[in-house]
Amino acid sequence: METNAHVELTSAEISNLWTSYVQGTMMICGLRYFLAKVEDPEISGVLGYALDKVFSSLLEEEHLPSPQTWDHTVMDSIVYTFSDKLMMFHITALIASGIGQHGIAMSDSPRRDLGLHYLRLAGEIAKYSEYRANILIDKGWLEQPSIGVDRKTLARKKD
Repeated sequence: METNAHVELTSAEISNLWTSYVQGTMMICGLRYFLAKVEDPEISGVLGYALDKVFSSLLEEEHLPSPQTWDHTVMDSIVYTFSDKLMMFHITALIASGIGQHGIAMSDSPRRDLGLHYLRLAGEIAKYSEYRANILIDKGWLEQPSIGVDRKTLARKKD
């Protein structure tokens, strides 16, 4: 079997590329909108993150259309409609959704090249997510989630 042979994308792979591209463009659109509205320079640096265009190029290589981007819908108003805290939490939701989609897409494709793209991008997004989480913690906007019970400590207290 030839390893360099061209392999057509499956319908599931096309669907996942499409979905990943739409989620990526939605995140870019949200980041651009929020970036124009944010007041805190530290938050502005976090929102300046740009995503890879790998999904559109993979669709183009297969002569498949890419979804339309929504960049043109971002208004140039500088009215501060949302708080910096709310904008950061919206970006958090988009990040979680993107990482989840990459995991689904990776598990749905037998192609190693697609898996590597998804893995690389999920790693980049996870690094960005950690940086963003640290800012949320520093600002007191993110509390420690509930954690499991420390059974060893509980056992010692009974003695």
